Amino acid sequence: MGKENIERFDHFVEDLLYNPERGYYTTRRAIGKEGDYYTASTTGVLFGYTFARYFSRIWRPPVSVLEIGAGEGHFAHDVVSYFEKEGLDYRYMILERSPAMRKRQESLLRNRVRWIGSLEEARGFQGIIFHNELLDAIPFRRFKRKGDRWVELYVKDRSSFVEGPEVDMDILPEDAPDGVIYDVSVDALEFLRRQVEVLQEGYIIIVDYGYERQEILERFPSGSMTVYHRHTVGEDVFVHQYEQDITYFVDWTLIRQWMRKLGMELVEEKPQGKFLMEAGIMEIVEELASRMGALDVFRLGNAAKNLIFNFPNFRVQVWRKSI
Repeated sequence: MGKENIERFDHFVEDLLYNPERGYYTTRRAIGKEGDYYTASTTGVLFGYTFARYFSRIWRPPVSVLEIGAGEGHFAHDVVSYFEKEGLDYRYMILERSPAMRKRQESLLRNRVRWIGSLEEARGFQGIIFHNELLDAIPFRRFKRKGDRWVELYVKDRSSFVEGPEVDMDILPEDAPDGVIYDVSVDALEFLRRQVEVLQEGYIIIVDYGYERQEILERFPSGSMTVYHRHTVGEDVFVHQYEQDITYFVDWTLIRQWMRKLGMELVEEKPQGKFLMEAGIMEIVEELASRMGALDVFRLGNAAKNLIFNFPNFRVQVWRKSI
């Protein structure tokens, strides 16, 4: 393959999303009405309040949280606001790679949290590492099944896919049917390994969207890659370059195998709606509603329903590391 016009897919995605001058995440307002998609943390305080309540239950004061990839800072703002409302001592850190996002976080959060520039700065951390829709935002690679082997898909001239060399990796499904395309982020797995390394004691909480491996192979034989542009879902990664989000569905079977291999203990794993219900979202609704007018109560109820029912393929995994 010529080096001039052939590149690995995750390198292509890395440039489109994180290029310092033109990257989608570094230059655009991606989240919310003015962006291309919504996240649970931008739908109101309930998401952050419910997780804050959960954090305070699983970790002793000061409640220590390290959030990775904090978006525009709404989740962090709601969590620390809950801690302050409840009189809880806390320590909150944010690791954010996007300068544009960090600027918005600083404007919203001021001096209520501390920012770090690398995961290594948190080495020896004791507490809760949290990330919401992070794994799906890490550039991924594409592999195609050819008989009983896998080849990697590369990008040619930034306009089409081309088959690359044969690969042999333990993380690739052994029994995938011929012709299927499997999308997976090797860098995301490595990043999880680094999180486990810097965590001395505590939890890693993963919130993301995806499916079990078998369902991914059956439902997405052409790969689970998805693009979002102005709240429209598509599959063409070569249009609107630098102007659309590029993502894929997380393989929960693989994440579970990987984290256990790293020595982590799975404490809890539930669909997002069920997790929020058991973590007390309705109790928070009742508390907030007691101080609201009828219209605000109606809006609050709709926000709760949205979080519980409108994120069906979102899941929460809670992993624990003990000394």
